Amino acid sequence: MLRPTTTARLVLRKPRASDAAAFFDMFSDAETCRMDGGYPPYTAMDEAFFRDFDGVLATADDRLFIVEAGTGRMVGLLHVMPGSAPGEAEIGFVIHRDARRRGYAREAVSALLAQLRADGTSRAVATCYAVNDASAALLLGLGFSEGAPLPNAAHPEFSQRSFSLAL
Repeated sequence: MLRPTTTARLVLRKPRASDAAAFFDMFSDAETCRMDGGYPPYTAMDEAFFRDFDGVLATADDRLFIVEAGTGRMVGLLHVMPGSAPGEAEIGFVIHRDARRRGYAREAVSALLAQLRADGTSRAVATCYAVNDASAALLLGLGFSEGAPLPNAAHPEFSQRSFSLAL
């Protein structure tokens, strides 16, 4: 279970129902959705959107929203899932298109890794699409090692890169 925390510029906190509009704003961007999971962006705050957002709220133990401390604006999110081995956690992160290239992902993921390490997690793993050079560079810059590629023969554009870090 992830715990809220703060960094020099960010508040990492649990998702709230009042975050729906900010969540929609982030995931109505086609490029963000393509790089995060290859799914279509939201086009309306409709029943399908709220069903998905309710799912985010229902899994809040495994998520933290990334908020600018000075403005209160949601700029991204972190999530953690159990890895495939004991003591392993799979991490993921998404940064709002307008908040990229400011070091927010590095700051937030560093805080997440510190929390996982303190909680006894021994290894963090992550994947990103092969075309997502920014996420790959971030993970490598945080000390992750790159593993074997994960090809997708049916949809090569969804081939992935895999990374791991001993904590």
